[in-house]
Amino acid sequence: LHNAIDRQHAPRCFPGTRALLRSGVRKWIACKAPNAQPHSELGSLRVLFLEGEAGSGKTTFTQTLADEWESQRLLLAALFLSDRGSQSWSIQNLVATLAYQIALAIPSTRALISAAVENDPSIFH
Repeated sequence: LHNAIDRQHAPRCFPGTRALLRSGVRKWIACKAPNAQPHSELGSLRVLFLEGEAGSGKTTFTQTLADEWESQRLLLAALFLSDRGSQSWSIQNLVATLAYQIALAIPSTRALISAAVENDPSIFH
C-alpha cells in the first residue's frame, strides 16, 4: 500500500522536479495523450509500465503520484512491491489487497465485496 506504515518515510520527488513526466502521466490517465486507445466496452484499457535502472527513481516517482492523487481523491488503489521485502507476494495477496483498497475508496462496494467473500470463502485461494 502506498500509505502503509513501512512506506511513510519512502522518498518523494522534490517539489518542481519531474514536472514534465508527471504532466504526461496525468494526460495519459485522462485520455488526453495522443496514443491513448479507448476500448469500446470497458472505457480505456491501459497499463503504465515504468522501466529504468535500479535507483533511477521509478518508485519515488510513483509514490509521489500516489500521494498526490490520494490527496485529490483520485486514487483507487496502489500497491508497491519490492524484492527487498521479506513478505512473499502472490496473486491472492494482490487481489485481496486491491479489494480492500477499493472497499475503502468506494464504500458502496463494501457490501458487494463482503458478499463475494461470504459466497465463496476460497475466492482468494
